[in-house]
Amino acid sequence: MREIEPLAAVLRHDVRARSLDEWMAALGVHCATRHRAASDALATAELLLKLWPLLAKESPDAARGGFDAAQRLAAGRRWLVS
Repeated sequence: MREIEPLAAVLRHDVRARSLDEWMAALGVHCATRHRAASDALATAELLLKLWPLLAKESPDAARGGFDAAQRLAAGRRWLVS
C-alpha cells in the first residue's frame, strides 16, 4: 500500500486516509479477506482503477502507461507535510 498511498493522496487530497483499509473505505472498495497477499493486491488494483480517471486528468502521460510520470507525481507528495 505504501506505493499507492502517495499517488492517492495527490489525486484525492480531499481524503485524509493513510492505510489500505482507510483508502478502501473512502473509495468504496470492498475486500472479503484482508491481510493476505492476493486479496491485498486485488484491493490495491481496485483502488488504482478508481484513481485512474483522476490520474488521466492530472497527468495524461501517466494514464497512457507512463508509470514513471505517475511515480513523479506521487514523489512530490512524499515531501509534503500532512
